[in-house]
Amino acid sequence: MSTGYKRDDLTAQVRATGASLDPAVWIVDPDLSSVEDVPAKHWKLDGDAVVEMDQGEKDAVDAAELAKAISERVQACGGSFTSMLYAHYNQEAQQSLSTYLSEARYGGLVNRASYILQALGWIDFGLTAYYGKKDEIEAAASLEELNAVLIDWSGLESFDPAVTLRQARTILD
Repeated sequence: MSTGYKRDDLTAQVRATGASLDPAVWIVDPDLSSVEDVPAKHWKLDGDAVVEMDQGEKDAVDAAELAKAISERVQACGGSFTSMLYAHYNQEAQQSLSTYLSEARYGGLVNRASYILQALGWIDFGLTAYYGKKDEIEAAASLEELNAVLIDWSGLESFDPAVTLRQARTILD
């Protein structure tokens, strides 16, 4: 068995024989003793030798990895928050509640407005929690810190006032 490492990114490929790997593209069975205890992401080529990156190169690789992980985590956080929010008040419901609130205020229906404001207040509280979580994710200085950020909306969900459009319409003060 031979192991080839692609010259452009050092991805490994195992073959029964190294003969089928083009030496212009692959380094076959290189000596890895100098990088034995080094994560593969910190390897580089020096001619045909696989060697350890210097600290500046390692820092650049780690920074790029962290930036990518943060971006993915921010997207996941936003997606999970939006899914949770829409499970309680979808976009149409939010728009209708805003319209009903305007009508209630215009018509002097204080109780209807107060009822609707419970939902809008919960949504605003949720957005504050989301932005706080997003800030926490973006402030992570390492993958360990990033992985320590928990995204759990169950506490927020338990405070949903369960405002309904049907009930809002029936409140005529």
